[in-house]
Amino acid sequence: ARQYRTAGILWGYYDDTKVVPYATIVGWSQNVQPQIRRVVAVDGPGTTKLATYIGKPLQEDMKGLGLLVRGMVQEYQGDHEGALESLDQAERLLTQTGHETSLRPVYTLRGRAYFLLGQLPQAKDAYTRAIEAPGEEKDPLLAFAYNGRGAIRFLQGDAEGALADLNKALAIMPDHIQARFNRALVYLSTGDAASALPDAQRTVELAPGFQRAQLLLAACYIDLDRSDEAASLLKAYLKRYPDDANAHYLHGVALTMQGELTAAMDEITTALEAAPDYVDALYQRAAILEKQGNLQEAHETYEQVVALCRSDSATVPYLRIQCDRHLAAAEEAIERLRSR
Repeated sequence: ARQYRTAGILWGYYDDTKVVPYATIVGWSQNVQPQIRRVVAVDGPGTTKLATYIGKPLQEDMKGLGLLVRGMVQEYQGDHEGALESLDQAERLLTQTGHETSLRPVYTLRGRAYFLLGQLPQAKDAYTRAIEAPGEEKDPLLAFAYNGRGAIRFLQGDAEGALADLNKALAIMPDHIQARFNRALVYLSTGDAASALPDAQRTVELAPGFQRAQLLLAACYIDLDRSDEAASLLKAYLKRYPDDANAHYLHGVALTMQGELTAAMDEITTALEAAPDYVDALYQRAAILEKQGNLQEAHETYEQVVALCRSDSATVPYLRIQCDRHLAAAEEAIERLRSR
């Protein structure tokens, strides 16, 4: 809104008979609205249309802004391919009409669309262009771009680069929920649970309903040997979300740490029933069996872990890292059991 207030535009959803305001432009008096002389409807997905309201005939530069907004609506409605098409047109028109300062939102939305389509290299390139685009240093969109690129770097196995980007995102927006969550995840994945904990706690404070953040906080407690806090959090969580396999797995780990092996095995079994190839849960099952003295079954389960970790099931580098850790531990356990 700040960026486009001089254009005299109000964005809204046009649905046959009425317009629901999407954003009220900063500094634009309510008295201006009755003076609007023209409506330009831009076709969008489904029956919803985006209307760009202006107080003068539509110019080429305004078309570029309209296409940008249409791309935004398409993206948040899940039409990623349509959004990319609109954003490509918007970039071309905005560049032709000298509106380079309006390109950062184009690139940021493009990065999101490519990311959700699973096209990580294209998404990373789009976020990089958003970061390099002209604009204010404290622009919230810049924080979103750094967060997006940081998430991709993490998925590509570049934890150091991910942390650098996420730190920059949080320097701009200290309470950026997704950046807080992502930084905690990166820290935890590199074995630094102590650094992950404050970010995980802050994420839960900012978004109490963010389910994955609660699980991440529980995982931090577990890595820090605070099993009582983890078990308490997960017990309450499972009352609300009883079908969450990840929560059952983490609860099983916490119960194992507390010596409650039978209850722990029940939780791990529940997790594996929902996700048979859940390598973390499978490894935990083997560890519990070994603790219970069921050495033959433990040996067989460790073998399953090794086979799964050597397969191509985990193609994301982060999951590959997890598999490598379990592979080494399982192979060590197999040798240990053979020597008994």
